[in-house]
Amino acid sequence: MGSIKNMKPVDGITTVRARAQRFIDPTVTYTKPVTTDDGRIVVPAGTKINPLDMTSLTKTLVFFDGRDPEQREAVGRLVAKGGQLKVKPILVAGSWLDLTKAWKTQVFYDQKGTLSKRFGITAVPAVIRQQGKMLVLDEIPAKELQ
Repeated sequence: MGSIKNMKPVDGITTVRARAQRFIDPTVTYTKPVTTDDGRIVVPAGTKINPLDMTSLTKTLVFFDGRDPEQREAVGRLVAKGGQLKVKPILVAGSWLDLTKAWKTQVFYDQKGTLSKRFGITAVPAVIRQQGKMLVLDEIPAKELQ
């Protein structure tokens, strides 16, 4: 049972043992038309839209297990570095509130594993960044995270 301070851990997430990398195409294909309330078609069925054509991922997403001291310390170092590496820390387990206070930066929580499922994350730490019109997901052992 989770609470607002210690939410329920995301199911099915393990710890990264070896580096791995894969690319994610965020393109969405609309199977049904998107219409206004009065029936006008805004997006026809079959339309493909890559959100990275319209916006950019401005931060590096770092998914981690806050219960694991090694992951917590590694991500904490990334957050403290700041500078050009803009990090958005996202917990899959642990206390977002405690880390938000300790790091003096907002730590997010992947509630119900919504983002983990969307990106196919099965092990953490996992780092997501943009490369052109694709997203790159790197699984990196905590001791190698920098």
